[in-house]
Amino acid sequence: MNAKTKTNLSNIFGSLISNEKAIYSAKTYPWWIALIMIIIGAFLPVIPIMVTQGNTKGSALINKDTYGFDQHAVTVAKSINDEGKYLFYTENNELLAKKDGAEYKDTYLGETPADITPIAFYNETYLNNENAKCERRALEVYYTDRVYSSKATDLTVYNLLKSLTSQQYVLNTAEPVKYAEQEEYKESTKYSPSFIVLHKKGIFAYVYKTGSTTVGGYTSTGYDWANYKTNDLFKDLMTVEGMTPNELDANYVSAALKNWKVLFDKCFTNQKIKNFWMMSGLFYGIHLVLVVFMGFMMWLLTRGKNNPNRGLKVYTCFWIAGWICISPAILAMGLGFAFSIAQQVAFIALLGLRTMWLAMRQLNPRY
Repeated sequence: MNAKTKTNLSNIFGSLISNEKAIYSAKTYPWWIALIMIIIGAFLPVIPIMVTQGNTKGSALINKDTYGFDQHAVTVAKSINDEGKYLFYTENNELLAKKDGAEYKDTYLGETPADITPIAFYNETYLNNENAKCERRALEVYYTDRVYSSKATDLTVYNLLKSLTSQQYVLNTAEPVKYAEQEEYKESTKYSPSFIVLHKKGIFAYVYKTGSTTVGGYTSTGYDWANYKTNDLFKDLMTVEGMTPNELDANYVSAALKNWKVLFDKCFTNQKIKNFWMMSGLFYGIHLVLVVFMGFMMWLLTRGKNNPNRGLKVYTCFWIAGWICISPAILAMGLGFAFSIAQQVAFIALLGLRTMWLAMRQLNPRY
């Protein structure tokens, strides 16, 4: 290895920790090397974000704790299928419905929660704290073809979701709290049942913690039917190869729950792709702007009358920022993989610290 190569490698790798070498390299080497470093440095911290978004599952709402959703959903799917009244099928990326062979459009017929009728529900029997036998509403299933809009004056799926998330039941009963009496009940004496809304364009689900009004998991917007094809939705959800449908069989329930997870994962596919590119692009753009901003800050900090670095051009400061951004980027990438909470802020903090360190030392008039 000749002396020139050794010097180049020393400056390139040395600039990871040495501010002097970073400044020297920015002044000496071609500008496009610094530009490449800016591009790479801004991208490295985005990798953990991309991995996180790529691994996100639509079934995350029931992956950690189902709060009984597995038993309830499997039971409801079997009852709807066995009853044979409803048929749900996908066509042209929409979920269409028939009731007793005729077209079915809406479970939401009016403007108040009283006008909302589930196509199916499941009441769970259990023993309360006093060892008394009680019944509670565990899961409700709805269907609607209303448009998705946030206009409160319209009968939309937005109104339906708003009504369902505010719907509460009297603890240890399957009776809803009357609207006029809501204020009379303490939070500890009410609960909210989990629910599924089969919308013409997508699916919504809220899973509540057992016997409470606290949400344990829910679907965000963007779950659509584009990647889920079926001729009979609930038949597909209850069918497990090699097993006879039996909601009392724990092995069957566990296997059938996988069908629900596949449903949520496939319906989330398009939104997952959108989130992947949106989050990756957003933070890549933020990082690029941040590196340029730090270069501009260096230039401002050298404008003092007595600063010996007053002659630095603004574009030279941009190149210095490029040379110093790689080490914060590598550290931020490592922290992003180790701690998800650090993915969005690690690079910002680390690059800021290195810039201040360089400005207070190498670009300081007293240095």
